Amino acid sequence: DYRRKRNMRLKKNRKKKKNRIIRILTGVVLGVGLAGALFFNVFKIRNIQVAGNTRYTKDEIKEMVADDKWMKNTVLLTTFHSKVDMSDIPFMNSVEFTFVSYDTICIQVYEKKVVGYVEYEGQKVYFDKNGIVLECVDEEQETPAEGESSDGTASDGSSADGSLTSEPLVTGLTFDYVTVNEQLPVDKPAVFRTMLALTRMTEKYNITPDSVEFNENSEIILHYYDTVRILLGTDTALEEKMTRVAAILPSLSGLSGELHMEDYKDGDSSFVFSKDVKEERKAVKKTQ
Repeated sequence: DYRRKRNMRLKKNRKKKKNRIIRILTGVVLGVGLAGALFFNVFKIRNIQVAGNTRYTKDEIKEMVADDKWMKNTVLLTTFHSKVDMSDIPFMNSVEFTFVSYDTICIQVYEKKVVGYVEYEGQKVYFDKNGIVLECVDEEQETPAEGESSDGTASDGSSADGSLTSEPLVTGLTFDYVTVNEQLPVDKPAVFRTMLALTRMTEKYNITPDSVEFNENSEIILHYYDTVRILLGTDTALEEKMTRVAAILPSLSGLSGELHMEDYKDGDSSFVFSKDVKEERKAVKKTQ
């Protein structure tokens, strides 16, 4: 009888212990589930900021990443999937997600650097610093580069003017075909290095030309105001020349002719401006 009672007691204790373990495990599961639900609810992405975009609108950038499986939770996204390669999209390089607050992320856009475009068979052909073709767009079609501003503000927060392309038309290059993601097949690829240097300096001084012309001797001619041509000659001392151009250019507005800088020597500060014959005739006629 003693053994029977002891066995019953042991059995009852084991049952209690088992029930206690079950209650503990149930509590843990419920606690984890509640914490998980709370985590995913609190850190759910509700607001998305976009920065660095000039080629595509804020909504277009959001659309590009909308199908990303990580675009649900601010913590998980910015911890495990912070950068995404977007190089298969024209003008795009990558995007990076950064944590702003518990329900807000920022998409930092990194675009491919466009230095200019050429016209070929009715299309605008945009290329980068290495001459790699990024996209071909029909001339009459509005492009991301020429459409509306990204979201009404520039990446630095200043007001955008709606004109998103600052890359000039490049003329004088000869090639027989164009292939996206391949280099323009020009005779002298060094021209792309020159274009990159020009782009950096025209952006620095905010004097992007209407177009850049390369003549048969690979000499550079910048076109401004539809009537002014600045003859830079070769790309030697290019930075010094462009510094002078930035200082002189405002005084050329309204004129028509050529500013000669082909024979620039270090320290030169004055240059010959040859007015177009048509303008000279108008001036003579007015004085008579």
